[in-house]
Amino acid sequence: MIIWDYALPGSIILLKLMLRLGTDQETNGADTLKAILVFPVDIAFLSLSYGTAILYASQGNLTGQVPVKAVLTIAFLAVFLLIPVIIVSKKSERALVLARTRQAGWLATLGYTLALSITTLSISIGGLF
Repeated sequence: MIIWDYALPGSIILLKLMLRLGTDQETNGADTLKAILVFPVDIAFLSLSYGTAILYASQGNLTGQVPVKAVLTIAFLAVFLLIPVIIVSKKSERALVLARTRQAGWLATLGYTLALSITTLSISIGGLF
């Protein structure tokens, strides 16, 4: 079932957000909004770690061993895809600070779209090998 492939990564990343916001600090609306705007970076990095774990686990399978060139290509592609997520998240946070809420919202939507696309690709790697 596809939904279960996303349940564990999704629950871990939501737990991270809740712990970041609620552990040993008082949060206000602005801090919460800033955390939500930069959250796509956390999602993208978690996706990178899941993709790495899947590639590593596939190396133990004697019949489905992935060539080193393919692993390196996927790793460089993943890092290349992370850069726009980081840039968009920083721009959305900056737009919020400058009181450009509409621009911050659009940039946040773009950041989440990119991050969730990376998540889908990372989890889909398991089906390739």
